[in-house]
Amino acid sequence: DFYWVKSFGGIEDDGNIAASSDFENNIFLSGFFKGNVYFDGIPLTSYNEYDYFICKLSTNGSVIWAKKIETTFYPIEDFWNKSLICDESGNLYITGWYRDSLVYDSLTVQSNGSYDIFVMKIDNNGNLIWCLTAGNNHSYGDYSRSIARDGNGNLYITGRFYSTLFFGDSSVTSYGSADVFVAKLHEDPVSVVYNEDNTSLEITVYPNPATDYVNIGYPLMQFEKVEIVSIKGRVLRTFNGNQNILDVSGLASGVYLLKLDAGKMIYVKRIIIQ
Repeated sequence: DFYWVKSFGGIEDDGNIAASSDFENNIFLSGFFKGNVYFDGIPLTSYNEYDYFICKLSTNGSVIWAKKIETTFYPIEDFWNKSLICDESGNLYITGWYRDSLVYDSLTVQSNGSYDIFVMKIDNNGNLIWCLTAGNNHSYGDYSRSIARDGNGNLYITGRFYSTLFFGDSSVTSYGSADVFVAKLHEDPVSVVYNEDNTSLEITVYPNPATDYVNIGYPLMQFEKVEIVSIKGRVLRTFNGNQNILDVSGLASGVYLLKLDAGKMIYVKRIIIQ
């Protein structure tokens, strides 16, 4: 027998791709939508054509929250979440692929030019904990289709790839055309905090915008290293963690990320170079 049935959506094409549940029997759904959609009283509007939704429902089907991941690339086939799982604490792990860019909360990541893989961890309230990407610049791209988690909290993703697929400092190379990959990740490979106001962490970055140098102040923190990273994820410069004045001369004008690595935690600040 059916206990209940509900529907969500708008006047355009919308669809669900994956579902999971937590220890309290709450339900998590993920899928795609176009234009305006409504999850009970919560409206979402796509940024471009198709975007991706995540929503949490109670055991009786009431919507608790709904959020979106934005992408700037048009065709729906170019942005898929293919798998969603939930751990014993109610955290979500999502994997799939995207093209061009992916935006969630304060995070923006760029692809390498074609289809890239993403793995994202989100807490029970929909807040981003971390996001990892992998890929290359091959025209056919790379695709992650499934995610699993073992009893020790390790994550496994699998899919297909062309040419050479890069996972951080590790890589695999295909034998010719598309090959299968499987990758093992730690449950928390890195924790990333995006804190734009600096107040609670007492991290200061100035001047911002900058031209020749940037001063950083962090009286209550100690970092192993500091990196300046392009919006595509390329590390451009690396400094010692105790270095407070960073040379940014010679960098092209634009937006960069300042990554302050404290080991288990990485704090990320946006800086503008003029």
